[in-house]
Amino acid sequence: MIPPTRHQVLISARFLFFPPPPAQCGKVERALRELESILTTLVEGLGDGHGRVASALHNLGVVHVRAGNLDDAADALEEAVRIRRDMLREDHPRIANSLTELGIVLLRQGQHEDSLNALNEALVIRERDLKGAERGGRSGGDMDACLLQVASVLNNIGCVYFEFGAMLDARQTFADSLEMQREVMLLTTEEDGNHDQAMLSVADTLSNLGLVHMENLEWEEALGYLSEAYRIQNSNLDVLTEVALNTHDNLAYSNYMHGRQEAALGMYEEILLAWHDLFGENAIECAVTRTNIACVLIKQGDYKAALGQMRHAEKIERGKLGKRSRRLQTTQDMIDCIQFEMMRFPWERTAAGEFCRYMCGDEAAEAHMDPSRYQPARPECTSKTSSQNISFS
Repeated sequence: MIPPTRHQVLISARFLFFPPPPAQCGKVERALRELESILTTLVEGLGDGHGRVASALHNLGVVHVRAGNLDDAADALEEAVRIRRDMLREDHPRIANSLTELGIVLLRQGQHEDSLNALNEALVIRERDLKGAERGGRSGGDMDACLLQVASVLNNIGCVYFEFGAMLDARQTFADSLEMQREVMLLTTEEDGNHDQAMLSVADTLSNLGLVHMENLEWEEALGYLSEAYRIQNSNLDVLTEVALNTHDNLAYSNYMHGRQEAALGMYEEILLAWHDLFGENAIECAVTRTNIACVLIKQGDYKAALGQMRHAEKIERGKLGKRSRRLQTTQDMIDCIQFEMMRFPWERTAAGEFCRYMCGDEAAEAHMDPSRYQPARPECTSKTSSQNISFS
């Protein structure tokens, strides 16, 4: 039995692989229509218990996940699992494929116990397949693929533990997954088919371990894992830019919380440039990042530069969110506080200001802005699952 949920971690839709960006919505909808048409044709021609129908249902479920249609995805994947159990041996890898996808969907729906059950069943199948590969003397490439599949399911199980707050279990499961992924990465070369997958899997699991340490406020350890994850993601052209930016955002926040304001400021500035290039200067992501930059600048006492960043954020939010949005009101309150600080204590950083403090005591300081009230937004700590994606079987 899974322990009660400690907290509900917000799901970051942009940083996971669903739902798609607006520019890709049309492609996903077309894919859904085509897959539904194929499924109808297969059922009419082969019956609803055929293996090809199961494959079509599996693929339809994966695309529904991509579209954010979680209930439809769960229905399709559950039916794929049922058909494959009826027609295949109980430990067939295709059953594990569908169980893994189903476990990810159930996790996103907040059904942690059902998700863990599905993923544990997939893990048993993957481990049996790995042992069979070892006994059968399969090629090195097949062995590496089997090992990565076991590691993938372990990473997903770690995500379930993370989402309901069992951090010790999450950390141990992620560590077990990482050990297997590193083994494949070290034993393969760039020419091997499993090398890139191992690299990306390592990055995801490193990032997940970083999130565990962030939850535990262990900033030094978090920085170590996140830095390595970001190096891998940033050097691999196949990684979605948003994924690397998510890791970079976690790095910036961890640096800030660890007292490294200059490092945090530099990272937030890099993130701002990246969002600008991806979505344009008026994207809401740019407003969020400008606010984070302003928070660091306030911590450093540079109120003038902080005010400039907040003015930019205000303009974006007014255009994107409307005049009555709560976020815009919060931004305007922050601008008022910065302006009041600049007007009331313009001499704060000067020698005259230090002399006044020495002569008059620290009473004036009590009226200053409290920088701890204005911290960068904590990134949405959502662990990264490992998906099998579409499998044509």
